[in-house]
Amino acid sequence: MWLCHFANSEINNYFNTKVNELAPWINNLIEIFNSNDDFELHIVSPNYFNNKSVVIKLRNIEYHFYRRSFIWPNRLNYWVRIDERSNYNLVKRIVGRIIRKIQPDIIHLHGAENPIYSSAILPLINKYKILLTIQGFISLDPNQEDRTIKYRSRVETKIIHKISNFGVRTNDTCNVIRSYNDNPKFYWHNYPMTKPLSIKLPNDINTEYDCVFFARLSPENGIEDLLRAIHIVKKQKSDISLVVIGHVQMDLDFLKQLCIELNIQDNVEFKGFFASQHDAHKEVIKAKIKVLPTYYDVIPGTILECMYMGLPVIAYAVGAIPELNSERKSIILVERGSITGLSNKIIQLLNDDELRNQITEKGRITAKTNFDNQAIYNDISSIYQKIAY
Repeated sequence: MWLCHFANSEINNYFNTKVNELAPWINNLIEIFNSNDDFELHIVSPNYFNNKSVVIKLRNIEYHFYRRSFIWPNRLNYWVRIDERSNYNLVKRIVGRIIRKIQPDIIHLHGAENPIYSSAILPLINKYKILLTIQGFISLDPNQEDRTIKYRSRVETKIIHKISNFGVRTNDTCNVIRSYNDNPKFYWHNYPMTKPLSIKLPNDINTEYDCVFFARLSPENGIEDLLRAIHIVKKQKSDISLVVIGHVQMDLDFLKQLCIELNIQDNVEFKGFFASQHDAHKEVIKAKIKVLPTYYDVIPGTILECMYMGLPVIAYAVGAIPELNSERKSIILVERGSITGLSNKIIQLLNDDELRNQITEKGRITAKTNFDNQAIYNDISSIYQKIAY
């Protein structure tokens, strides 16, 4: 049984809704397991589609969508935070009933950082065999003053402290887990990525943008740092261009006003969210380089996608991102928070065609190992066998 959250087109079609795609790595994993019938798979997830408890069977998987919150107006929910105040007791009760009915051999928890589903595991830790695959660490978010972030961090930390089996894909992840847990067992596997259909050819001169930011627009992903770096770059390259692609999770008017204050409003274009990843990829390859100054992460999927598509990448040296250079120099790293460093590397890559091509070629080699879906399925299947028996 998987405990996770996600949204995709197939479930949207079933409910006749238009919920934005969520957790594409889970959607890709669903596709892999739908193509195999080695396991009886149940997926338990909050219902973002109509907030009702529904069980449906599609192809090889049985989905158990549960009512995710008390029926309160959204604005009241935001201010009262009834779920946090109740420690997600509704979720724990509903998910507990579902799991007692399924009686799974293994519960695979995908991420501990989202209490809307992960909190339900806390009463079950000593009752079932559990594998927790780390998606990221909300406890590493520098914005710990935010009360929701603070609550999510507490739930995440408590889960990591209590669970024994961890799905990991980087050494940095192992080190973070060891800081919370004295005796963890590590099982290595990747998450499947959406293999881009759009590939940038070497020395492609048909580019519309110098730089692309391709990620969620949020403070922790460093969009403000990048805008300030573009301001510095403009002093040397007046026609510098940046396209920003991704779901907006902060005040877009604030970012546009910041562009005006920095006098880069004509250099930056906000494209927003693309419902289809492949459509987003078509836009991404119109840029020469990708820049993602995220303040914390494991390895962002959009970095790997851009490397696979043929874009050299600049990123802050945080989390497991430096591990991408362990076998070859596949990515340009900058010290976290160094806006001057970002601007210098952007100028360097834009001016040095040979370096850009070298990073592109080595980045593609490194990224390809993350798109082997059969290997991912084999790894996870083997892990299930080891934990179950």
